[in-house]
Amino acid sequence: RPPAGLDSLRCRRGRGTRPGGTGLTGFAAGWLELREPHDVSARAPELLHTLAAWSAGRSGLRVVDLGAGTGSAWRALSPFLPEDARWTLVEHDPALVAAGTARLPANGRITYHQLDLARDLEVVVSGGVDLVTASALIDLVSAAWLDRLAGLLRRHRCAAWIGLTVDGDLAFTPPLEGDAEVLAAFSADMRRDKGFGPALGADAHQALAKRLEGHGQVLSGNSPWRLGEADGPMLHAMIDGIADAAAAPGSWRERRHLRTTGLRVGHRDLLFLPRP
Repeated sequence: RPPAGLDSLRCRRGRGTRPGGTGLTGFAAGWLELREPHDVSARAPELLHTLAAWSAGRSGLRVVDLGAGTGSAWRALSPFLPEDARWTLVEHDPALVAAGTARLPANGRITYHQLDLARDLEVVVSGGVDLVTASALIDLVSAAWLDRLAGLLRRHRCAAWIGLTVDGDLAFTPPLEGDAEVLAAFSADMRRDKGFGPALGADAHQALAKRLEGHGQVLSGNSPWRLGEADGPMLHAMIDGIADAAAAPGSWRERRHLRTTGLRVGHRDLLFLPRP
């Protein structure tokens, strides 16, 4: 089962403790593998093509991916970037670093950096970095942490692709009695401190966009998950994760597993292209 928490069940990227107090470090690699194909199909294509146009001809592009997990953002975005781009994948969980490293090509252009983003963001977002990427991360963080990230992007004129940020759109098919109460509790859980201070949750996308306005081009796109009966493992993992995070009654969980035919989870992608 994936860890309960944000965006269906995410854990602290920064300090490495799962919500719910289990004391374990990081996401389960199996959960990241389960969600990756849904992330790939959800990402806003217009932003990816704009990113590709911006990066064309930029030899030796330096990319830093925050909260990299096993490298899903690198796998998804690298086709849109120059082949000689150099990636630093930043991840705190040693198990995910090991799992991700095993999947890297032996070209020396992609490396991991194990680091606590809650404490040491400034270590990796610095001068010489051309592009910062992150997936399913900024809704976990506080306004103060987002101030730090936006300040670094502005100061160093880094482009940024920040994807799969939850936007609060969460709806099951068919609707059932008890949904409103469970989803309200889940939304409240999204605001808990996930290791970066009180989390912004569904407000994070707009909060970052506002902090970058006036410093370059800020583009937004929709990237929802649309799960159906063919997505059984993901759909049932989501039901369990939401039920755990919301402390939902067992009867709601059971009815959801028996009757759910679909689930929409809204996300937003953001692309920031700084002024030259």
